[in-house]
Amino acid sequence: MGGYQFLHIKSFSRKADAEGRTVDFVLAEAARRADACQHVETPAAPDVLFGQPVEDVRILHDARLAEARTTNKDGKSRKLRVDQHTLMTVVLSHPATVAEMRDSTAVAADVQAWEERSVAWLRAIWGETLVSVVRHTDEAHCHLHAFIVPDGPEMRARLLHPGIAAKDREKEAALAEGADAKTANARGDVAYKAALRAMQDDFWCSVGLPSGLARLGPARRRLTRSEWRTEQAAALATAHALQTAEEAKQTAEAAVRDAAMIEEAATARSSAAADLEARARAAAQRASGMVTTAREQAAAAQAAADEAEARRLEAERQARLASTRARTIMEQARAEARRVVGAARQEAAQVVQGARRMGAWFGAVWHGLRGASPAAAARKAAGEARAAERKLVHTCITSVEAEADRLRDRLRATEDRLASISGSTAALSAERDRLARELARLSPPSRPAAPVPTPRLP
Repeated sequence: MGGYQFLHIKSFSRKADAEGRTVDFVLAEAARRADACQHVETPAAPDVLFGQPVEDVRILHDARLAEARTTNKDGKSRKLRVDQHTLMTVVLSHPATVAEMRDSTAVAADVQAWEERSVAWLRAIWGETLVSVVRHTDEAHCHLHAFIVPDGPEMRARLLHPGIAAKDREKEAALAEGADAKTANARGDVAYKAALRAMQDDFWCSVGLPSGLARLGPARRRLTRSEWRTEQAAALATAHALQTAEEAKQTAEAAVRDAAMIEEAATARSSAAADLEARARAAAQRASGMVTTAREQAAAAQAAADEAEARRLEAERQARLASTRARTIMEQARAEARRVVGAARQEAAQVVQGARRMGAWFGAVWHGLRGASPAAAARKAAGEARAAERKLVHTCITSVEAEADRLRDRLRATEDRLASISGSTAALSAERDRLARELARLSPPSRPAAPVPTPRLP
């Protein structure tokens, strides 16, 4: 939560002080009487955390006041003067706002723990004279009012004030040592401040520090914002450590109590308890056997899982090898197709060149036979030219068909190999279809023999 502690202590009499406050006014303001709490926008009745309600504190105070007596210098007893302090109050405030408490269960729990430690500290300091501790939640911050009523015959509340009591003791000691009144008063002031400082330190160690509160606020020490946040963080860390230590202490105490109970039970153990212990041992042995079996089963399951994982990895490796082989086969098929296409193109070029040579040969024959019958020579030359062209074309087609047959054989072998590879069927089928289309494109269609051009006779 963070923040710093607030503790204010003051005593009151029936006579108004410099601020107009009396015992009656202080109790009325704490009880939220309408004429005494005009500073509160919406007054609400206080919650009693310890002791009596505020109105009962008033009754107790007045009853003790009626019986109280003081003795003057002449030894005569008389009632108390109206300016004698007969009530002391302690105001404690937590830095958390009431709104934060309502909105956060964590803050509310922290404030509740702070309240419990505060009440314990008050009771440790003032004992039976602490008659009431109430909580106010109708102002911005949750705060406590503690009321201390003296139980001595003279109801001297100032003697219950740590600072005033220390000052009075120091002044008396100084005067007894021969100091003048001014020196004695100065020494008393020093003792007053030291006593209040010690009280604040004790409250911080017992209440503030476990709640993560700083001893002093940043303004009094002129701390920067960063320094103040660092101190808040340190206070919270210390509070957490103290809480952890307290929990550890409680755990240890509980363990000691449990150990004592176990030892007591062991000491007073009967035969029935011994039988129960034997049965417990047997059950423990059975449980141990079951644990061993379970461990063995777990080990077997782990081994099976490891073997399955190894098989899976091997299958993946084989699939990768098959994929690599398939890619190799496809590359070889593509290369073979390119070779067949090149060979076909080369043979086609050879046919064209043969036709050209045939034309040249025909011309030579023609010129050689000019002396013969022109018509017979022309027919003979044309027939020979057609026969030669048919022979060349037949040779080309036969070569292409043989190459196509070889490519078909390789395609069938490729299909057989692809059929044995799992996981690649679709890709290999597509490649097979592509190769078939490529083969169909390469196969030369049957066409009639090209007519031999009839030479023109001169």
